[in-house]
Amino acid sequence: MFWRSGLGVCVLLVAVFAAFELGPSIEPRQTLPEDVAELTASTWERFEQAFPAQAGCLTDVQLELVEDVPAGAAEYLVAERLIRIEIPTSPRRYVETLTHELAHHIDATCDGEFTIGAAFKDAQGIDSEVAWECVEAWEDRPMEQFAEAVVEYVTGDRYSHPDIIEVSDESLEIIRRWATEAA
Repeated sequence: MFWRSGLGVCVLLVAVFAAFELGPSIEPRQTLPEDVAELTASTWERFEQAFPAQAGCLTDVQLELVEDVPAGAAEYLVAERLIRIEIPTSPRRYVETLTHELAHHIDATCDGEFTIGAAFKDAQGIDSEVAWECVEAWEDRPMEQFAEAVVEYVTGDRYSHPDIIEVSDESLEIIRRWATEAA
């Protein structure tokens, strides 16, 4: 009789979810074409695996594919935990863009600016007084340089902006340590 009751079902579901320890996920706001869904899932998995030390603070994020992003090819809306990516795009560009925006997400949810921001700015040759996000030129913002460094760390390469933002080896090492070593 216990299993027929609502309480029995709830207890069973809680036990199942606890056993699997479901982690964060990327949640598309619309149905994605199969190839884009596969690319999204594999990019998310690769990103998660690249940041084991941040697993406890990385949260769910939403994804929305749109025809136009006023600020550029993509954006991360912190308050909504929402990534918006302009389509159409190439698969390679999509992976880089999604990884770049996921970098903003992990920065926001895992306090990247406050835990490694100063060391990262120093490694990139950025004055410590420069604000993380409030610099006029996109490529001069520390948070954008951080996101580009994360793209290089996670994917091993950068296709889109290597001539605009140079990432130092020291910056990559700072990100690698933050990503893989417990504080």
